[in-house]
Amino acid sequence: MSLTFSAKTTSAGGRHGSSIPTPAPPKSGKKSRPLAVASGTTAAAVSKPAPTSSCSSRFGLPFAVVAYTFLREKNFKQTIPRVKVGEGEEVTYEAATAALRRSIRFFGALQASDGHWCAENCGVNFYTPPMVFALYITGHLNTVITAEHRKEILRYTYCHQNEDGGWGLHIEGHSMMFCTVLNYVQMRLLGEGPDGGEENACERARKWILDHGTATAISSWGKTWLAVSLYPCNHLNFQKEIVKLFFYLKKKKKARFLCGQNTPVIN
Repeated sequence: MSLTFSAKTTSAGGRHGSSIPTPAPPKSGKKSRPLAVASGTTAAAVSKPAPTSSCSSRFGLPFAVVAYTFLREKNFKQTIPRVKVGEGEEVTYEAATAALRRSIRFFGALQASDGHWCAENCGVNFYTPPMVFALYITGHLNTVITAEHRKEILRYTYCHQNEDGGWGLHIEGHSMMFCTVLNYVQMRLLGEGPDGGEENACERARKWILDHGTATAISSWGKTWLAVSLYPCNHLNFQKEIVKLFFYLKKKKKARFLCGQNTPVIN
């Protein structure tokens, strides 16, 4: 299996191609189905930037299997020993450094020659705003976020704003109060005025918020972020302990999984 590096747009979505070797499609004798487009979807929505796609998702192959093939083709060998820290043991500087170096070496090997990683976990619209909030609250926003960082964060935010002015849970989702409020506040903290932003992004976002019940309709997680330093958090129905107890009572401990943690507090 040979490796191909393509920067062309694929019919399966993804503007940056795939660095993973593309296997032959299954010989089932059936014709492949064209990509379905939901009814009522506008042409502009279809043309919105989408996450990069790889053959692992197009052909239903587990990413771990394809990644193994990719690393084998590159003759990758992990030369840094695995670090194990037992329960109650102190995490030393040496152990943390070794674990970090091991991870960097592994993910560096997975990087394509054109600089991108295929099948990345991207597109969620509620990751960056809390980081900006935390930096603002602690007084480090202008120290950590440089002018170029600010420019790129705002560019990404504008790029994935829906036509109605809101933001979805992910970059291909329908607008929802949670992500719309977070991204609106983020734009304001990064220096945009009430009517600022590309194509009146702030004004359009604010209109969507007001037309859909105002920011008071945001979910509990959003209320918590909006209330920091302004309102006692113990008065919020954050459900932290309930969520923790519910998931850890399950055998598979779903609280350790991203969706298991987030679902109750963003809906």
